[in-house]
Amino acid sequence: MLSRIRKNFDLVVYLSNFDQMSDALSGVETMVVPDASPNLMDTCWSKSAARAALGIDERVFAPLYVGGSNALKGADIFCDAVAQLQRPVHAIFAGEPPRAPANLRGHIRRRRFDRKVLKASARTSDRQDIEFVGVVQEPEVLFAAADVIVCPITQPHQLRPAYEAGFARKPVIASRFPHLAQCIADEKNGLTFTPDSATELASCMERLARDPNLASALGEGNHDHAMTVHDHATVYGRFSQKLLELTAKRATSDREEAR
Repeated sequence: MLSRIRKNFDLVVYLSNFDQMSDALSGVETMVVPDASPNLMDTCWSKSAARAALGIDERVFAPLYVGGSNALKGADIFCDAVAQLQRPVHAIFAGEPPRAPANLRGHIRRRRFDRKVLKASARTSDRQDIEFVGVVQEPEVLFAAADVIVCPITQPHQLRPAYEAGFARKPVIASRFPHLAQCIADEKNGLTFTPDSATELASCMERLARDPNLASALGEGNHDHAMTVHDHATVYGRFSQKLLELTAKRATSDREEAR
């Protein structure tokens, strides 16, 4: 039924190439309009200044996770992976932090997951610190201070932090889903790992920590990708042009029918 309804439209818009190909809609024009935002990450924050402001030692490896205590975002996987790293680490955990349960009423499932995250973070050693910074209104300083942005999602969905990392010239490590191939190109703008595998995620982080040149190259690749695919002005311009073309086409058709 939905397919029949969509065929009545002049244009059907998808957020990704994967969605467009999976739908395989025929008989109507389609277009991919990826998620986009203005580039707010290109700020005056240098890495050293950001770390000084946040109290992070410049010599330690600092991965950033921005999903809060959320199972879909893979919060527990991130904490598990950090605990496996064999080096000094200052991990930044942004978003709603896990909270120890006060009682058994209410959000039982959420409280159980929070306990799981807290348990995973407690396994870190004296050389590994996970800082829960909470919800940050201006995340630019976090992205500037980080070495890599980590997206250990457990189900595919739009990865806004991945292209925000690109705006900040940072590489990204993300779960490997075919849905995300348009967003993350392994070894080009980031690294990917088997979903739910904290061990593989730890190996990816360890690899970037050992090889700053690789991290820098992937960060530049992610910047190029973000500016080409996700820059707000670019995406809005393409979509606006398509709407103008469709409007002109419809006006011509209406005039011909009126004759």
